[in-house]
Amino acid sequence: MTNTGTSSDYNELFEKVSRLAGGLQKLGVKKGDRVVIYMPLIPEAIMAMLATVRLGAVHSVVFGGSFASELCTRIEHAEPKVIIAANCGIEPNKIIHYLDILHNALEMSKWKPHKNVIFQRANILISELDSYVDVAWEKVLDDPVECIPVEANDPLYILYTSGTTDKPKGIQRPTGGHLVTLMFTMNHIYGVQPDDVWWNASDLGWVVGHSYICYGPLLFGATSVMYEGKPDRTPDPGQYFRIIEQHKVSALFSVPTSFRVLRRTDPEIKYGRKYSLNSLRTIFIAGEHCDIETKSWIEKTFKVPVLNNWWQTETGSAITATCVGLAQSLNPPPFTTGLPFCGYDKCRSGNCVCVGTHSHVWDCGSPRYTRALPVDTHWTRAEHLAVRPRSSTRRKLSSLTAVYGRRSQFTCPAHVVEPRGEPAKHDLTAAYLAGRRRPLQAHVAESYQPAIAEHPRGKSHALQEYDTFAPAVHRPEK
Repeated sequence: MTNTGTSSDYNELFEKVSRLAGGLQKLGVKKGDRVVIYMPLIPEAIMAMLATVRLGAVHSVVFGGSFASELCTRIEHAEPKVIIAANCGIEPNKIIHYLDILHNALEMSKWKPHKNVIFQRANILISELDSYVDVAWEKVLDDPVECIPVEANDPLYILYTSGTTDKPKGIQRPTGGHLVTLMFTMNHIYGVQPDDVWWNASDLGWVVGHSYICYGPLLFGATSVMYEGKPDRTPDPGQYFRIIEQHKVSALFSVPTSFRVLRRTDPEIKYGRKYSLNSLRTIFIAGEHCDIETKSWIEKTFKVPVLNNWWQTETGSAITATCVGLAQSLNPPPFTTGLPFCGYDKCRSGNCVCVGTHSHVWDCGSPRYTRALPVDTHWTRAEHLAVRPRSSTRRKLSSLTAVYGRRSQFTCPAHVVEPRGEPAKHDLTAAYLAGRRRPLQAHVAESYQPAIAEHPRGKSHALQEYDTFAPAVHRPEK
């Protein structure tokens, strides 16, 4: 969107991160401290993350452009010693004043950081700093410092869920096992080689960005592309195609919605057809249900396998996936998200059972660190809060997992907060949930005929399959 681009090799990144870490150390950041990062999708955001963990501190990235009230909630819970922010972000046809949002959040917050480190995006906007609390990025940079060793189970970061269905929950990720997992998955799930170019078209404010824009590709030694733009309006729907050709992208990770946008705005690929996609081998999608029409369009347009995998903020990496690096079939059945990945198995109910790493969920409505809940795979009720943030799934006879829709349901002892909004017309599970306790066939037959019609095995099989599945997603009584 700025019509600019930058590149950095590993030596340059190491130097910049080490100098920023030296500056943060001078500001008093030490092992175990928290640092909130509020920045758009720019290289400096990754530098801020890496500089924080170089000191053994814990970063908490907040999605850029979040409202001041949302930022305030996360600041009060994380209690950061320092906040690192950009002065602004950009959207099509407008500038988002991050610094003003940060100042407003701090006015509301009961917790005050020692300093705000502000990166001025001089090619877009120069903002006036508050000399009492703000300090310019360039003035913070100092002599490089050595990396501070930490235990494998010491926290790496805290990342908050969106809070769309209840108060945000802070997910605290351990360091050792998580980083080993990410490096392992780069090749075994995504088939990436060290000389490949990897592009995760997500944002650092979400778990996918943490795992596969920052840590995964850098640990593995691949080249990672960052793109501050939209699929269709910056400036046209040809940008995904341009980036693939320009940077010779080998593997692309995105969400189905991005491709739905491209399909809606440029279904005949008038903008994208002039670019070569020869470097591209695979496209990976996650984060939401992908209907067959969208998946087929992606495959037809990009002419590579489109592989769905299933995970969430609480897991940090895939629970189930088609593993390119393990030579699994690149043509899995419709709706399936692959096999359980290493560290997960299937129990008889069809849920995935974690037998490996654990994260923790923090309840933002409670005093900090007083309701730490281990995220076990059965999502059982804890003393204060039972968290069941999972998608609606069904186990196939082949042990493949089919994900039919998002089931963001958070169950507390006294009440249930359900997802809002109408389901997509091609999402049968969402149709069932929207139907409350009405029989699945009746509700789908009335309003969701397109979803049944697109099922690869026909209408009768669709009704039989989803009616069998329906009790597994039945809503609990309030």
